[in-house]
Amino acid sequence: MKHRQNDSAIWSDLLKIRHIYLQGRKLKIRNGDKTMFWKDSWLFDKSLECLFPDLFKICMQPDISVSQMKQSSINFARWLVDNKRLDWNNILSRVERITLTNEEDVVIWKFDKKGCFSVKSVYKFLTTNDADIYYKKIWKGKIPAKIKIFLWLVANNALLTRDNMTKRKWTGDPSF
Repeated sequence: MKHRQNDSAIWSDLLKIRHIYLQGRKLKIRNGDKTMFWKDSWLFDKSLECLFPDLFKICMQPDISVSQMKQSSINFARWLVDNKRLDWNNILSRVERITLTNEEDVVIWKFDKKGCFSVKSVYKFLTTNDADIYYKKIWKGKIPAKIKIFLWLVANNALLTRDNMTKRKWTGDPSF
């Protein structure tokens, strides 16, 4: 799905955060018709495209479904050697263990115990890093806002001091 000029504002905003939905979605394979072999997360917690980018780049069928893959083979633009061959053999051995049925594939939401999508589960997923005890102490502390922001940047390793010094031709070791 792509954004079009005549789309509503809500739909445009939903398309902007589509990647968050795709992170939480996991597919349970039944017939494999609607599950994209490379682009959906169904075999592992992430898509094969993310886990094996080198294999995906040289794949000749990037938009193949799981059922199509089980019926035929996937071709690559070049020979698979060393680690790529081992990775592909690992994927193939896992795929061989899957039996297809006549039922449709099922979408499961990874961020909820029951497997159902909810705004609460998305919010919880997006704010899990903020739930750390140090973050609570930083934001609840009775200190000026600029110090809170500075401490938050330090905790997230987001201070640009090293980067700025390197840009200004600093002669020290940039790994410190």
